[in-house]
Amino acid sequence: MFIVCFLHACNFSDEQIKLSGGWIFVTEGKHEKVLDGGGIFIPCEVTDYQYNDDFIIASQKPTSECFLGNDTFKYKYGKDSTYYWLVIHTSDELLGPLTKEEYLKVRMKYNVPETLRLKETY
Repeated sequence: MFIVCFLHACNFSDEQIKLSGGWIFVTEGKHEKVLDGGGIFIPCEVTDYQYNDDFIIASQKPTSECFLGNDTFKYKYGKDSTYYWLVIHTSDELLGPLTKEEYLKVRMKYNVPETLRLKETY
């Protein structure tokens, strides 16, 4: 985990795309795609994301390479499942990892617009 954080801090990434709320999408090598919110992050492998000025939504399939044996996040159904994340800019919250059902509920709770859609959820 330290190595991954160190590489993020040193900006040894192949690509960085600026998103809303100060977040960036970072691609490091072939299999390390994360969303970085400057101290909080959605770990790899980020498989899809969308954003507007109020929210970032993302899907993620965790990989062992990213965690280096250190499970920072609790994955209810193991690392072979897809998980979902919601960043709420107004309250500076990161919700996740969520199951598909949990994700759909928090979308409704926080009124995430239908225009923000992930490929895997519809």
